[in-house]
Amino acid sequence: MIILLVLAALIALIPLFTLKGAKFGGSDDAGSAAVSEITGSEYQRGALIKGGITLETAGKVTTICLDKTGTLTVGRPQVVEIQPFASYTQEEVLSTAALAEKRSEHPLASAVMNEAKRRKLSIPDPQEFSSVFGRGVHCVYEGTTIEVSNRRRLEQLPDSEVARTFLDAQEEKGRTALLVLKNGEVIGGISIADALREQAVQAIKEMRKSGIKRIIMLTGDNEKTARSISQQVGITEYKANLFPEEKLEYIRSLQKEGEVVAMVGDGIDAPALTLSDVGIAMGAAGTDVAIESADMALMADDLGMVPFTLGLSRQALKIIKQNIWVFAVCVNIAGITLATSGYLSPIAAAVVHNVASLFVVLNSARMLNFKLNYSESETFSSKQAQSAV
Repeated sequence: MIILLVLAALIALIPLFTLKGAKFGGSDDAGSAAVSEITGSEYQRGALIKGGITLETAGKVTTICLDKTGTLTVGRPQVVEIQPFASYTQEEVLSTAALAEKRSEHPLASAVMNEAKRRKLSIPDPQEFSSVFGRGVHCVYEGTTIEVSNRRRLEQLPDSEVARTFLDAQEEKGRTALLVLKNGEVIGGISIADALREQAVQAIKEMRKSGIKRIIMLTGDNEKTARSISQQVGITEYKANLFPEEKLEYIRSLQKEGEVVAMVGDGIDAPALTLSDVGIAMGAAGTDVAIESADMALMADDLGMVPFTLGLSRQALKIIKQNIWVFAVCVNIAGITLATSGYLSPIAAAVVHNVASLFVVLNSARMLNFKLNYSESETFSSKQAQSAV
């Protein structure tokens, strides 16, 4: 009898080993029911989750890294100020910058071109164009060399006090400042700003209240702009002046420290999304590279879906553990014990097993009404998530 009870206990514990090995992607009812509920409902809300392994890892995230442009901001930068130097006019500075930026595909170039279009300026095609990695753009038009550069260009300017003052003033306001040069002379500066997402502050609060230990903003912008933006959204850690490869190195260093890292960005951040433990692509509708590189793709361009999805993953861990311990382990131990003692017939055992499976499904279905209970006035519920799509 004792041998049979020991055997019953070992058989009942099989779901635990199945769960660990399958990483929520196995065929056990206790895990697969919860995974099916989440992936199906999240797809309807506009979130594509790539399987049970992603859910398990997302539920264990300790650190979130957020790109600035297009993630914390709306990703549509606009020219907010044009400062001409010497005897130049605003139109001359803008048209010169637009000439250099005309062939560029950078978001800042789009802001310059949109402002030139708004002012109905005629911009010819440059005769030569090149992009200076990490600094700006360079072109030649009718023998004139034109540059649009960032702060790194100051190191090569003989008299840079006026330009430095302009850069300092704009960066203190959280803006991105560019210098416009003609034949090596700074003729003016252009300030570009990207509005914060309306839900950014609340989303950061929800991430922190959900148990995320560290929230870090990663950006290629300068130190002052990064500090200003991070303070506005409530982020205490940030890394500025990062090249794409430096973002990868920073994520790798976090992982070496034992952190489970989630990276939130767009298709431009594909390498960082791939390297992180959980890559979350924002506004991924129609962006193949983002969908391919990320573990989660948020079709709706809504930052509020990030804490909601991570919170749902944490809840999934709890639900699956309940399914395993209550409806798999406990029921199996009780059922096998009663069956070996002669108190449970084969038919009755089959009924008990199916009833337990039914309760697994019902318990998993509770996640359909999941909401962030720790939020204050703007709780992001499943109903709000669906309306965001």
